[in-house]
This record gives sequence, C-alpha cells and structure tokens, in this order.
Amino acid sequence: MVGVRSYSENDSNNTIGSQFDSTTVALQFNLPLYAGGYVNASIRQSLDKVEAAKEDLNLRTRDANTNIQKYFQHMQSELLSIQAYRQAVKSSETALDGTSKGFSSGLRTNIDVLDAHKGYMKTS
Repeated sequence: MVGVRSYSENDSNNTIGSQFDSTTVALQFNLPLYAGGYVNASIRQSLDKVEAAKEDLNLRTRDANTNIQKYFQHMQSELLSIQAYRQAVKSSETALDGTSKGFSSGLRTNIDVLDAHKGYMKTS
C-alpha cells in the first residue's frame, strides 16, 4: 500500500495564489515476470540429478550381476575340480589295487607296486 500527500502553492503570471492540495492512496503489486531463469535451471538441475542417480543405480546393478555370475561360475568350476580330484583318487586306488594283485600273482614287480603307491599318494 502506498500513500502520498502533497501540498503546493504557485505564483506565476497566469495564476496568482494558486494552491494545490492532493492526496493519493494506491495499492502496489509486484509480480516478477522473469527471475533470470533460476526456477527453470533448478528444475533442470533436479531432473539431471535424478537421471544421474538412475544411471548410477543401473551401473551398480550391472556390476552386482556380473560379480554374482563370475563368483557362481568360479564355484561351479571349483566343484568340478573337486569331482575330478575324487575321480583321480579312485583311479589311483584302482591302479594300486590292480598292481598289488599283479604283484601277488607274480606279474608285477615290487617297483611297479611302489610306483603305483607313489601315484596314489600324490592324488590323495
């Protein structure tokens, strides 16, 4: 709200002793039509932050999935290795047993039995 009161006297060749008394009351409203793009820039910045967060989430999700697959395949490989070692132990036991029976029947020598025993000890 704005209020103005003015009083003036004027003496000139055309008007002698003129007095002016005026009072003005006005309502002033200030609405900025353009604020330098601050609001638009803030909105764009917020949208960019949301997009960056989505991309970061996607990256971390892909990394997690890749690591899970890698560790799962590693575990499968290790299980297959364990099965192969068990089979190697069974094969060595069978070879040692066969060599021992061959020695008992006179078809194998003592060195053959020791070699088979050495092979068995490496695998077990």
